[in-house]
Order: sequence, then C-alpha cells, then structure tokens
Amino acid sequence: MIALERQMKTKPTPRSGRAAGSAIQGVAVLLLTSLASHAQEVLPEWNGNAIKILGARLNGQKLSLTTPAEGEQPELSIPTLRVAAGESIQGEVELMVSNGMHAGAVAPVAATVTFGDPRRSFWTVAWSTAVGDQRHSARVDLRAPTKPGRWHLLFAMSGSYNVEQIASGTHPGMQASWDKGSLLARIPAEKLESAGKTGWITHPLWHADGMRMSILALATMCIEVTPAAPVSKTSTLICIDHESANSDAWHHVADTLQRRHNARLFVGDVHTSLGREAIRTMLRAAAPDVLIVVAPHDTITRNMVAFWHKATRAINADPFGDCLWGIVTGLDAQDALRSANGPAEINVKRLLAGTGTPDDFVEGITFSEGEAGVRRVKQRGKETVTLSGRGDGTLDFALEFSHGQPDAIITSGHATERDWQMGFRFPGGQIVSDEGVLNARAPDGVTARILSSHPKVWLAAGNCLIGHVVPRDSVALASMFSAGVHQFAGYNVVTWRGFMGWKTRELWVESQGRLSLAESAYIANQLCIAELVEADPQLAAATFDDALREDPERFLRVMHERFPHASQELLGNLWDRDAFVFYGDPHCRALVERGTDLWPSVLVRRHPEAKGATVQVELHIRAKKAVRMSTALTAMLPHDMIARPVPGAEGVICTRRAVLLTPSFNPLDYASGEERMIYWIEEPALSK
Repeated sequence: MIALERQMKTKPTPRSGRAAGSAIQGVAVLLLTSLASHAQEVLPEWNGNAIKILGARLNGQKLSLTTPAEGEQPELSIPTLRVAAGESIQGEVELMVSNGMHAGAVAPVAATVTFGDPRRSFWTVAWSTAVGDQRHSARVDLRAPTKPGRWHLLFAMSGSYNVEQIASGTHPGMQASWDKGSLLARIPAEKLESAGKTGWITHPLWHADGMRMSILALATMCIEVTPAAPVSKTSTLICIDHESANSDAWHHVADTLQRRHNARLFVGDVHTSLGREAIRTMLRAAAPDVLIVVAPHDTITRNMVAFWHKATRAINADPFGDCLWGIVTGLDAQDALRSANGPAEINVKRLLAGTGTPDDFVEGITFSEGEAGVRRVKQRGKETVTLSGRGDGTLDFALEFSHGQPDAIITSGHATERDWQMGFRFPGGQIVSDEGVLNARAPDGVTARILSSHPKVWLAAGNCLIGHVVPRDSVALASMFSAGVHQFAGYNVVTWRGFMGWKTRELWVESQGRLSLAESAYIANQLCIAELVEADPQLAAATFDDALREDPERFLRVMHERFPHASQELLGNLWDRDAFVFYGDPHCRALVERGTDLWPSVLVRRHPEAKGATVQVELHIRAKKAVRMSTALTAMLPHDMIARPVPGAEGVICTRRAVLLTPSFNPLDYASGEERMIYWIEEPALSK
C-alpha cells in the first residue's frame, strides 16, 4: 500500500481541466481508502490452530459443553460462571488445544481476563504445546471484579515465543509491547463470543512496520458478575476449599452435610491471604453456631488448624470463640462421607481407656499406663475392681476394642502421629496404623488387627501429636477408617501442660450427659482463653509466627522475651489454645450416660416477667446430693440467646455460645438439695 501511494503522488496531473484533476484525485483517495480497507480484510489462511473448552469446575460448579454430532454445525455455546461481585474464582478448565503448525514451532498457551490490569492479569497455561490435539488443564485463581457485569475468561495460543507476546498482541519477531500491541484482554466481546463456533479468530499483532493480521486460537467463557448480596445468618456453615470442591467425591461430602443440617455452603481458600480474609468476612457475616470444615487429611496442617481457631474467635469483638467447629476428613472422601452420614447421637455407656478409671461411666475397662498388665473393670451397677492380666495388656486392649463395643476411647501417655504407646512408666506395646488400619503390637512383636464398626468417639486427652493427620499412616485416620471412630479430639503438637485435653475430659465426663464431646472441647478452649485474659489481655491476644508451632522450645524462649512475667503454665495455655483439634461433625452429640450425679442440674431460661429488648435470664442450679465439683459450672446457650454478664459480676464469662461460671463467682461445693439462681442479661439476638 505504501508503494502504491508513492506512485500515485508522483503521477503528473494535467494543467487544463481542474475538475478532471480533482476527480482523478478524488478517485485516487477513494482507491487508497478502498485498498487500505481491503488490506485489513485480507486475512491469513487458517493454519489449523484452535482451542475448545471441554469443561470446567470452578467454585464447585461443574460446567460442561455438549459436542455436536458428526456433520452438525456446532451452536455458539459459551460456558457461563455466575459469581457475586468480589468473590474469589478458583478451579480448573479443561481445554483441547489443536496445533496445526510445523513441529518446530513454539506454541505457548496463555490465559487472561477482560477485567483488571492486562499487564498483570495474564498467566501461563502451557509454555508450548505439541503438534496435533492436546488436552491441557488450566488452573484458575482469580478475584471477580467488584463491579457487576459480563466479563470473559480467555485462553489463547499462537506461534509466539512467550505468553507475554500473546497477551500484549505483539508479533513474535518483536519484544512484547503493552503500549502498541493489540491487547488480548481488550478484544471486543462480540468477537470473543464468535470464537465459540470456530475456536479461533483473526487478530492483529503489532510489528515495527505496522499491524499484521494473524491467526489466534481462542476459547472463552463468560463470567457473569452479580451484585454482592448481604449474607444472612445461618445456624450451620460448611466450608470447603476450592481444590477439594473441584473433586466430585469431596464436594459430595460437603453437599451431604449441607443437606443434612440445612446449612450454607461456602467455597473458600485458606492457602492465600486473600482467601483467608474472604473466609473471615463470611464468618463474621454468617455468624454460624456451628462450623464444619471439609478437608482432605493432607491439607490439615498445624497452621491451617490455628487459622480456623483464630477465625472462629473473630466473629465478634470479644476474645472468646464464637461457634462450635470441627473438621470432617478421612483417609479418602469415602471415609469422610461415613462421618458426614454418621449417627446424630452417641450414647456413651461403655468406656475403653488407657488412663484413669471407669468410675464415672455405666461400665468399662481402663488399662494402666503405670503398671504393666493392670486394668480396672466396672460392670453395670457394680463398683470398679482392679485386676492383673497377662503381659502389658496390649493384645487384651485390642480384643476389647474390636469386640467389646466400647462407646468411647480415652487415652494418655506417649504418642506420635503414627503410634500410641500404652506404657508410660514401663516399656509396653503400641497401637499403630498399618495402611490405614489400627493394629496392636505387643512388646514381643505379636500383632492383632483392630476392626470395629460400632460407633464411638476417641478423646486423646493427654497424648502428644496424635491429632496431626498429615501423614497418611496416622492413628487418628486409621481409627476413623477401620475402628468406627466418628469423632476424634487430640493435639497436633507436643504439649506440656495439657490444659485443653484434660479440661475437655473433665467437662465431658463430669457433666454426666449435659455437654457433648464437641461442646466440652469448645468450653475447654474458652476456659483456656479465660485464664490468659485474667492474667494479661495482651497475652490472650498474642499471635506467633507459624514456624514456632514446629518448635516448642523456641516458642518458650520467644514468648518469655515478649511476656517475661508469664508462667510456664500460662504459656502452656497459649500453646494449647490453637493446637487441639476436633475431627468429626460437631452436631453429633456424644453424651456420657449418667453413671454418677457429679454435677448439679442446670436450666437456662428467660425471666417469665421480662419485657423489652434486653431481658434478664436465670440460670437454675440444683444439686440432688452433696457434691464438690472440680471444674467451672457451664451452660450452653440456646441458639437465639446472646448474653452478657450482669455488671459487676466478676467470674461470669459470657461467650457467644455459653455461660461459664468460674469458682471465683460460683462456689464448687453444693449441699444435698441446694438450689441457686444466677442471673445475667440477654442482649437482643440477631435474626438468623
């Protein structure tokens, strides 16, 4: 076109006949315009490059396209993902990339979106793709724009040296130019949507001598952004990470829990700061009474557990936890599904333990961790007796576990993720995991497999590390897989004070059917925090580097420097606060059937004459017989109550879910038939 223009300019114009000359000039201008337009329309021949979207799993939504029958013309079909403004978008898109170029051509695959900064919004799907048809899985990790509208997610391939040239619309012979190129993210929407029919478009590329038309393999999907609706409150919230939600099996676990509890399902991400902030925002808005985290075991790190502890304390402004929560997991998704479909209640009558006595249970047996072969046995309606048995009791423990139908396992002593060592003061046997199955291994090497389907719970009250399930051969996972354990509570770290584990046991056992295992673990955590708050509110609010969770000695050195007046016991509380894990559905109420009346009966009710938005609430306490309790008296609040202490009532702790009466407020000694009423104030409950 440039040569033609030069020739026409040098052609002489006749001196006579100005009109004719003007006409010729006009024709020349029209001809130039026509030729220039024609040059833009002269398209390169299609080289066989194309991209098709085969399907996608984004934010737990499965999007798929139908393939037309042979001989049929495919319809314009663009998968559409609907998200709320500002919502994260995570998952994978399956692509079929057709490369029709010669074998030596470099053919990268790029992805970008039509919102945000084009210079930063693109990423690499593949550095190059081979000749012919190749499947590629494109990872997507985005944040939807805050402005509602219709946007696009693009996947493109061409004969370029890198994805930056594709994203900037620069010819492969030039360095990528964002100022001069025809940006991939700015292709008009109508042209993008036409790519649904062909899998390719013509696209201009910037070159030093002007724009050059090229073939661009292109596939697109629509992102329809809707206004962010206010989140209504919910009784139960189910959270699952994006990667797990993209697995049909794990998504089915979350769906099952959602249907069972009429819950809200939230797909989030604990692995990025942006994702964690989105989770915290959702928790504050939804304010659930119960949170269930669905997660594959290999994602449950110590840092992840600590994050959920902290997140559940941030629903309101006080330092205490604001909801019951637990993690549903297993060796695989099928294992987790058994937990999701587990019993609504476990009536704990029979105990099997490696510590203490079965006195407070209807019946049971405990194996001594201090004396080899010693066990304490209680039969229904009888007193506990002490017996001596063969060896160290490891094989007898396995026999009782498999065939005695215990409802609860309580353990203490030395442990790791992979084994529980039955002897604390003597060299005893071990309970170990072998390919996901529990086994008892006696000191002489004899082993016995533990298999049981009877529903039960396991409270590892004093064991270190046993609640850390990242290794596949962990005891906790094996107990869920082969031994009928539906709830497992224990430490994912070593512990020296053991506040959380032993306080959970104390609350659960001594409440005699008033508190479930999940509620006991929740209240133990609040009492753990309460001791920190009473000693030093700054200590209670302390956070520490995640690396310290792997090194308790370094943790103690660092915290002693920050809080020189804090005792070893208080720092033990801080260590325990975010390291005790509850696995299983917290809705399952594992209740100890009353063996003795250790606790007074407790009744929470509003004052019958109360009026107005803020009302007085009564806590009725009545002892059937004389009793000295060893722990704080507690009461779980009804779901529609939000309480605060009566002004000046020291020792009364009101969390969002419970009222705790510490010994400084409520004496632990009760006479037979004694009745007390304790009052506090209920604030107006927020609508669910």
